[in-house]
Amino acid sequence: HIEILANNRPERKLAIYPAAAGFDLVEELDYLCARTVEPNVFFNPRFLAPAMPRLEDREVKLAVIRDGDEYRNRLRLLVPFSVERPAIPLGVPVMRTWSS
Repeated sequence: HIEILANNRPERKLAIYPAAAGFDLVEELDYLCARTVEPNVFFNPRFLAPAMPRLEDREVKLAVIRDGDEYRNRLRLLVPFSVERPAIPLGVPVMRTWSS
C-alpha cells in the first residue's frame, strides 16, 4: 500500500487487486459512478465486472484508491490495467489502462 497524507483529509491508500475482485466492488463502484462528472459506461459495474473474465489474453488487475480507515472508507478511484511485454527483445514492460 502507498499511503498519502494531505492536510486534514482522510488517509488515502492505493491497493492492487486481481480482476475477480471487481465482483466484490460492484456496490461501491455503483456509488462512485453515480457521482461522476461525466459517466463512462465502460467503467459502470454492470459492464466492467462481467467483462473482466473475458479478457483471457491479458492478466487484468484493478488499481483502487480509497480514503478513510478500516472502519469507514470510500472508493475514490478504480482503474483496470494490464502489464504487457513488448514484442521487441529486452523491451520494458508497459502498463496499459482500460480505454474506450
